[in-house]
Amino acid sequence: MPAARSICRIRPTSSKHRPNTAAVLKHIPYPELAARLRRGDTLADAAEYFCVTEDFLRKAYALYRDMGYDFGAEEKA
Repeated sequence: MPAARSICRIRPTSSKHRPNTAAVLKHIPYPELAARLRRGDTLADAAEYFCVTEDFLRKAYALYRDMGYDFGAEEKA
């Protein structure tokens, strides 16, 4: 039986980033994160909302920025 192929079009720069990218895309949808940050939530507030650590949320924020997404507001630590 052939291995399942990923339908994700995002190519991480190295295999060590693959789990983080997959986890971010699964647990922190960009539209929801952007909406929370635009309405004034801090990264700590958003991390609590998504039930993740603030460090993980910062990685998600950086990943989406690297992918070219815009949050329309600067990061509030």
